[in-house]
Amino acid sequence: MKKIIKAARHKKKLTQKQLGKIIGYDETYISKLENGNKGFCPESDAIAAIVKH
Repeated sequence: MKKIIKAARHKKKLTQKQLGKIIGYDETYISKLENGNKGFCPESDAIAAIVKH
């Protein structure tokens, strides 16, 4: 999933900060999603918001 999120963000030419602002999360959260930090469990609301945009 992390590669898909990063690829989609790059395709739309958005920074992590810009994507975070659009979906209501900070850039640190987006970074954790994209890097697949161990022990990090993304919220379903965040995933749904990314899919929408």
